[in-house]
Amino acid sequence: DVEVGRFSEPAREDDDGDRLLVSLHDVSERKRSADALRALEERERAAERLRALGELAAGVAHNFNNSLTSILAHAQVLARRAGLPGEVRADLQVIERVAQGAAVTVRRIQSFARARDPEAREFCDFGDVVGNAVALTRPRWQPPDGGRWTLKYVHAADRPLPILGNAAELCEVVVNLILNGLDAMVDGGAMRVETGVEDDRVWVEVSDQGVGIDIDSQRRLFDPFFSTKGSRGLGLGLSVSHGIIRRHGGEISVFSAPGQGSTFTIWLPRAQGATTEETGELGDDGSALMARPSTVLVVDDDDAVLASVETMLGELGHTVVVARDGREALSILDGRRDIELVLTDLAMPVLDGSGLLRELERRWPSMPTALMTGMAIDADSRAAKRAKLVLRKPLELARVERALAQLLPLAG
Repeated sequence: DVEVGRFSEPAREDDDGDRLLVSLHDVSERKRSADALRALEERERAAERLRALGELAAGVAHNFNNSLTSILAHAQVLARRAGLPGEVRADLQVIERVAQGAAVTVRRIQSFARARDPEAREFCDFGDVVGNAVALTRPRWQPPDGGRWTLKYVHAADRPLPILGNAAELCEVVVNLILNGLDAMVDGGAMRVETGVEDDRVWVEVSDQGVGIDIDSQRRLFDPFFSTKGSRGLGLGLSVSHGIIRRHGGEISVFSAPGQGSTFTIWLPRAQGATTEETGELGDDGSALMARPSTVLVVDDDDAVLASVETMLGELGHTVVVARDGREALSILDGRRDIELVLTDLAMPVLDGSGLLRELERRWPSMPTALMTGMAIDADSRAAKRAKLVLRKPLELARVERALAQLLPLAG
């Protein structure tokens, strides 16, 4: 189609009377340029709204994680008390489950915020990423009124699947594969999502019982704008997913045949030297090994978090010294020689956690340190690299106990 612009004006009168001069111009290119400019401006406005929403989400998540730390700390410490009535212990378990569920919701909010930055990288468990994708798609494959599909998630590995990447982006890839599988099963069917680890790689398989994909389509499946859905698909999902996986140093492949369903497999490099909280070593009886009683400096600007961490560490037999910012922590360390571990928050006034860790590295290089934060941080950030361990809020008693066993001498 050609867009035409018309321009007319009276012409000079001659012997035949008045004349009208009409000019026709092809304005297609001008209109396309104007439309493209309007679309670009709208995308920029949308991106700015998303950035603002992402910053708001990150702030809300940080505050909620601090509050959940207090709830979990006191509920879990109280639950250890001997002689509690059964109904009280049951109530505490309800509080703990609800708080842990809220923590999962907060992590999804953080994933939304970090999805705005595709270059963000953090150490995470790929099993958690896939589990989050399964949960996010649940309303589609298990609607309230019953659905045509079933989905089985098998987390086959008996240990974490550590990766270095953008958890939000990778979650979107798995979500896309699940939704594609559901679309392929027009009359319903079963899906299977399975994770595992092999040598230095982790993997996830997403299998469906759909219509399948022929060989020719498989060759073009990851090309931009190619779609097996006809007019129902834009053909961008798998192409974008392929780009995300390649950017993470991984591979994505498909095994399929017409009428026999499809299996998509993603392979990602297994992270080495991850600084996220570890599972901790176990004793011969299967119980977590315990650190010997020590003096721990806890640094946080939130009084409720300070009190909660002090309660947890006290329950584990440790002596706690508190500071409300990095400068106060350095002053305490200058005057005491009995501090054996520093647990510090990241976002604080005066001197933040990153600055404190830098000074600790310079002045007390052998001091064990752990960064505890309710914010999502890049694994290659200076703070994450300087800390011996990163503990993500909300803190839980069992995870704190395992972390201390890694950072401090073990009890005899």
